[in-house]
Amino acid sequence: IPVCLLLIIITFSILGGCPVTKNEVPGETGGSPEPVTAIQRDNQTSHEELLKKGDDLFEVGKYEEAVRFYDKQLAKNPGDSNAWKKRGAAQSKLGNNIDAIKCYEKAISLSTEDAEAWNYKGAALEKLGKDDEAVKCFEKVLSIDPENTDALNGMGRQAEKPGKEDEAAVAVDPGNKEVWRGK
Repeated sequence: IPVCLLLIIITFSILGGCPVTKNEVPGETGGSPEPVTAIQRDNQTSHEELLKKGDDLFEVGKYEEAVRFYDKQLAKNPGDSNAWKKRGAAQSKLGNNIDAIKCYEKAISLSTEDAEAWNYKGAALEKLGKDDEAVKCFEKVLSIDPENTDALNGMGRQAEKPGKEDEAAVAVDPGNKEVWRGK
């Protein structure tokens, strides 16, 4: 019996005590609300709140802090393709393009037709000098959204590189490569 009593005391001290005092019934009016511990409060932070906090930090250039909020969201919901994409964008801003690409690949695996994730991956690949892989990403974006200006710009950047003019122009508009070559 003393061991059971000791376990109860330890449990109450860890959890911050019993949330309901005698004569209170949770959910009924008239009783005081249940106290919320810090752990419960953190777990109650909604998906939208975590992403918004991350986005707000991203917007002011606090990319490392933004990553932490995206990580909190992903710990709760690892299947959130949007959080993976946002985490990748923050990693890219930090210059961690390999990490960013891994995030974009996870986002793409969860949402294969996410043109934005494909485009971000292409841009990160460009930064690493992996132009052929970047072109494939931009081509995928254009197969999803033929009017996507970011992917068209990515293809245009590729067309400016020596020896890539025809390849990039044909990928953008197979019937009109002369436009892309400035003719």
